[in-house]
Amino acid sequence: MKIKHLLLFLSIISTLSCSSCVKSDSVPPPTCSDSGCDINAHAVNLVKGDDWELVLPADAQNIDPPFNAIKVFASTHNGDIVLLFMKEEFLGTNDDYVFLALKGMKENGTNIVSVNGVKLNNFPFALIESEKNDMHLLTWTTVKNSNGYALSCAQPLNIPNETHICLDIAETLKIK
Repeated sequence: MKIKHLLLFLSIISTLSCSSCVKSDSVPPPTCSDSGCDINAHAVNLVKGDDWELVLPADAQNIDPPFNAIKVFASTHNGDIVLLFMKEEFLGTNDDYVFLALKGMKENGTNIVSVNGVKLNNFPFALIESEKNDMHLLTWTTVKNSNGYALSCAQPLNIPNETHICLDIAETLKIK
């Protein structure tokens, strides 16, 4: 099983503070109606690979990824929220991938809050909720066609869960 990228990925996201990240120019957000705005109204940044796609908020700013398995590395909300999406070769099961993710988080001193089975666009994922360094981290993992996928999103603990932009971003993830 190939896991070095997953463990490095989790190490990056669980220790990252993006206030010093190098950011690229972003697309200005669209004007919203009187009824408000949701992630889809702001979602002008569609990123995709041959078997996945993800929609980012308009203010998402790309950051150069540290290795090729990371397909998306971005920040949003003035750098307060950091997002990473990874795809890597993985020959194990969903349970194996979740176990390795949990192991990597624990080794980095991350406090695991919960692990639950969820569906994103009718595809099964494990959702790992954790905390470290005043950050709330949500990580969705799954395995398909000998590939492991992980979407991690970190935001400050002081942002209430019901306004967790990471949940909205995850809802746009599609694995084909």
